[in-house]
Amino acid sequence: MTGSDSTDDRRTASPTSPTIPTRATTNGPSHTALPSSSMAPAPTGPSLKPVPKIVSSSALWHISDYWPKVALGPGSPSQTLQTGQPSGPSRTSDVAESSGRAETSSASPSAGGPYVSPLSRTDPVPAGLAAQLSYFQGGGNLCFLGLTDLTAVVRYRPDLPYMAAPDTVNVCIYGYASTGDVRFEVRDPSGNLVETHHLSPQDLDQSEVLTFRRLHSDPMGIYELKVIQGDRTTSTAIDVRPAPSPQFIGIFDHPTGVPLDGMGTAVVAGDKVRVAVGGFQPNTTVLLHIYSNPDWNDDYTDVVVDYLTSVPVTVDSKGGGVWELQTAATDDRDVYVLHSELVTRRMFPAPDSPEAPSARWEVRLLVVDEIVD
Repeated sequence: MTGSDSTDDRRTASPTSPTIPTRATTNGPSHTALPSSSMAPAPTGPSLKPVPKIVSSSALWHISDYWPKVALGPGSPSQTLQTGQPSGPSRTSDVAESSGRAETSSASPSAGGPYVSPLSRTDPVPAGLAAQLSYFQGGGNLCFLGLTDLTAVVRYRPDLPYMAAPDTVNVCIYGYASTGDVRFEVRDPSGNLVETHHLSPQDLDQSEVLTFRRLHSDPMGIYELKVIQGDRTTSTAIDVRPAPSPQFIGIFDHPTGVPLDGMGTAVVAGDKVRVAVGGFQPNTTVLLHIYSNPDWNDDYTDVVVDYLTSVPVTVDSKGGGVWELQTAATDDRDVYVLHSELVTRRMFPAPDSPEAPSARWEVRLLVVDEIVD
């Protein structure tokens, strides 16, 4: 991967941090005052492109392409949708996924008044928490070996020689033919078939990888992933262990039923988002912080996001769980970043590639009007 995340904390709130303006009236992040006319001219940079209101399902394979390009311009109105249903086909595979279905906490409507999504809140910045975060940008092809035989290669994160759940890992698929669907079979450590997927060669050309996902409540141990195309077969092993420290991922699926990378996705305003957490202190309540309003920093050297609010997430006796976020049709079409200061592990720990800096662990949501085929 390539990216930019050189500075985690652009500003840190003091105990007397002022209330951030509401998202209905803000014109973007509040920054240090620009130089006056008697000083040197303020630096200028390229405009950030508006958030796309509609994305295609094929774009979900490479949603990180949108990260450095999206921000609502000053005064951009949000649109209201009367929808609460996911778009596209049912996101299921041949065998039900093992996913730890017991939700431990949620942010969802309650009786007594109109529901206000956490994405629409603008709370004061808690003391000691970063008021702004730099914005991870970039992406790259992880599957650069160029193998010609049908081969599956697991790409663990560079800091651990195994997959720490909950997480997703990329499995590079090489040498598949240009015709004939590719079948994937996943067996758990006991040998039970727990997942199957079918992808066309064209889908694989788009995705470049098969994403493998496991949560903290799934069986730990060695999984087998088998790849079958016609009379050709290959397989690989994936070592899954509990996360040794706090981390979290989004539970996102492509309309084909294949898991997507847990670092981010597009979501239709009004839909529900699920986030898996693990590695936290058992039987505690932790906070996930939400940031948004992507914009340039004052000297136009990086893109930053502003603090919006924090949400409590209760974890179970194993230190994990699944948190549900109910978005609202009235949420701004924007990019939202989920962050926890308790997560010290890096999402792309250097050296991921020679030119890639270490990237902070975060999950990102691109809220849109519609996802189309």
